[in-house]
Amino acid sequence: MEEYRTYRLGEIAECTLGKMLDQKKNTGKPQVYLGNVAVRWGAFNVDTSQTMLFEDDELHKYQAIKGDIVLCEGGEPGRCAIWENETPICLQKALHRIRVNNEKADPYYIYYYLTHFVRSGKAEPYFTGSTIKHLPRERLVSLELTIPSLKEQKRIAAIIRPIEDKIALNNRINHNLAALKKSEEPLYN
Repeated sequence: MEEYRTYRLGEIAECTLGKMLDQKKNTGKPQVYLGNVAVRWGAFNVDTSQTMLFEDDELHKYQAIKGDIVLCEGGEPGRCAIWENETPICLQKALHRIRVNNEKADPYYIYYYLTHFVRSGKAEPYFTGSTIKHLPRERLVSLELTIPSLKEQKRIAAIIRPIEDKIALNNRINHNLAALKKSEEPLYN
């Protein structure tokens, strides 16, 4: 039987919030960034016209790189996706960047774990706020995850990932078909 260990998320990953959007205080070069509304379950809706100022020395702290989990801090806390693009992207404050230590855990396994944890309601006790819920960093890093060995995590993620990719493809096809059908409908009956 595979041995499982329990870790706090902060023990296996670096978790940071994005940069505060403040047009009066922010300086630097305009960079495309992700805000909370850009994160979908398992995907991103990037608006390349949306930019924010970042200094060069801030990029390491506020960028998601390939393999990072991006998780919403508020609104619908816990909604997340993995940044799979080779080009890094900057993050606004309403988003957590979770950079998994690849020697301790598999980012895809942790992403699937977090997705299940949030969608099943198990994350509710970690949220703050009564009307607008939030998942603050101090609570995020304290999440306890009981996980198998790294080898087993990779094996499980390798099974789930193609299924998730197929679901995402089917969703895009359905969306495109619905848009096509709508464009063919007459304006007047």
